[in-house]
Amino acid sequence: MKHFLLQAKVFSSRLAIAGLALLVLAGTAFAGTALTLAENKVAGVKIVVPPGSCKPVVFAARELRTFLQQATGAEFAITGQAPASEAAIVLGDCPESRAAGIDVSKLKRDGFQLLREGNRIFIAGRDDPDYDLDAFVEMEKVPPINGLGWNNALIRPEYATLFGVYDFLERVAGIRWYFPGKMGTYVPRSPVLTVEKLDLIENPAMMFRNSAGFGDRSHGKYKTWRMPDYPEIGVTRADSNLWALRCRQSTAYLPENHAIGMLHYYYRYYQNEKNRKEEYFAMNPDGTRYAESQHKCSLCYSNPDVAKQIIADAKVFFSGGKASEMENAPWNAVWVPNRAQGDYFSLLPNDHYGAGCHCERCKAMLQKSAPEATDPSLPGEDTFSPGRYSRIMWDHFRTVAEGTLEEFPNKYFTILAYSMWREMPENISKLPANLLLGLTAIPNGNSSDGAAMKRFFEDLREWRKYTDNGIWLWLYFINRPQYDGIPLLRLWAAGRFYNELKDLNVNGIYMECLVTNGFQAHLDIYLNHRLMWNPSLDANQIISEYAKNLYGAADGEVVAMLQLFEEKYLNGIVKNVPGSYAGAAYRDIVDIPEVRWPEDGIAGLRKEIYTDEVLAQILQLAQQAQSKVTLGTIEGDRLRLFLSRFAAPVLRKFNAMPQEGL
Repeated sequence: MKHFLLQAKVFSSRLAIAGLALLVLAGTAFAGTALTLAENKVAGVKIVVPPGSCKPVVFAARELRTFLQQATGAEFAITGQAPASEAAIVLGDCPESRAAGIDVSKLKRDGFQLLREGNRIFIAGRDDPDYDLDAFVEMEKVPPINGLGWNNALIRPEYATLFGVYDFLERVAGIRWYFPGKMGTYVPRSPVLTVEKLDLIENPAMMFRNSAGFGDRSHGKYKTWRMPDYPEIGVTRADSNLWALRCRQSTAYLPENHAIGMLHYYYRYYQNEKNRKEEYFAMNPDGTRYAESQHKCSLCYSNPDVAKQIIADAKVFFSGGKASEMENAPWNAVWVPNRAQGDYFSLLPNDHYGAGCHCERCKAMLQKSAPEATDPSLPGEDTFSPGRYSRIMWDHFRTVAEGTLEEFPNKYFTILAYSMWREMPENISKLPANLLLGLTAIPNGNSSDGAAMKRFFEDLREWRKYTDNGIWLWLYFINRPQYDGIPLLRLWAAGRFYNELKDLNVNGIYMECLVTNGFQAHLDIYLNHRLMWNPSLDANQIISEYAKNLYGAADGEVVAMLQLFEEKYLNGIVKNVPGSYAGAAYRDIVDIPEVRWPEDGIAGLRKEIYTDEVLAQILQLAQQAQSKVTLGTIEGDRLRLFLSRFAAPVLRKFNAMPQEGL
């Protein structure tokens, strides 16, 4: 059994991907004859929304009309039908598209087909008949939108025709959406817009593509996280939701997070003495049990009764029961969407399991090849070896998964190779078919970019041998808040990371973003979602195109500044400890300044990395860029925004800003 969301692979055999501008030739009777979409502000086609079309197709038609009109200056009509003699763009799965040979049932989730047949262009994917994308954009509190917009951790109904429309606009009209809002949208003017041969099927390489970086996450109070950044520059939450759609955030969502709080084990089996089962909880070194509160507790995962109880809880969920129906559950218990939803149930323990369990049974199962580890660079955190508890945990995960497989063969558990069970157990064997495996990583390059990245890719290649479901990744785009204002970029590094992933059957990514959210992270978010769709893309080409499209003649200075910031992050702020492990992933550690530079704190960053020479280089690039654009133009306004969010915070932080400013 292969999980339906995580099947490889991805691109149609009809395609040889060479970049976003590729058009695949189709041998039709109209070969060599261009179809004019618009000329001299006169539309040459109508947009057809066939009778009975669903809400996502209607939404897609409006988006298509809006941007074609911006690109050409022509007025495009949306109609229910067009005579065969009239040129038209026909949207969605309909009798006419089927007659042209489009079968959306053969597409992957979120995939679509673009086809030109004579004077018709067809754009079609699978679409849910009732999903209201207007409610999604406006964050209306109606099911299943629930007022959360892009940050709603839900498996959404499909609206792949919309993704096809966005691809068509990018491919044919050169339109890009680099960050939310009008200023982040690039629409080149096209007095004449034509389409020649067009026949392609696009399926995403990764079936789920999610990040926490599309907007302010409704947490405006977190100033050090830059959560209010988008509202400060006039970007609304509706803008952020539209940007998530235009970046093709996936409709698929894989629930995976710490599940013990959702299961209320502290309440159910410790707080109430009548129901207390101390043996369920991890033993501290002094013999007491680690059960302090609902979220500060850990379980004894070698205890077979714990596995039996989690199996029983999962069966309540898989059978459609309420969380309050679990044994001893409180009346207000609910299934939390990012932990249990649809066909998926997370097994991830709490982070507080870092101290492990010290009962005799667990101690006897400690992985012999993973000695106890210490890491003084992580003050206040438990330190550990990434494989010390691997046998305990993977035996537990296997037992739970096998405990429901016969009764619920199409229901799945999600789990991360993480914390003290990151490394493979010594007794590793093929994972159960209903256990979906993820790994954690920081995209600081490929396996040639240092020992930490080399170790990650070695792990990924080894884990692949033990699952038929493909592997998904939890990426960290999290940096210390003490570096607020300092750009911590992984752009070219992310390109190298994804390019190495492309043949490794990675079928999904969740990108966790907290610090430096907002405009400073916009290109990371845009680039990562491009690469999630197609990890073969050239990141340098995307970055160069971004700079040219948005900043015009100042593109060289913008690229040079981005390169400088990335170099100072990867080869300066990052500690580059060979093969280091901390927190959740093999990574090059970014310490808080007081740990990295014990005597100087953040001043150490100034002395060692952002030296006088580097600050002078930033200022020179900023001034050169300003000299190449005209104030009051769209390029000038964008550059002013870019400099205010990238160069200015660094110069101010280190008292290097000229009196007259930038």
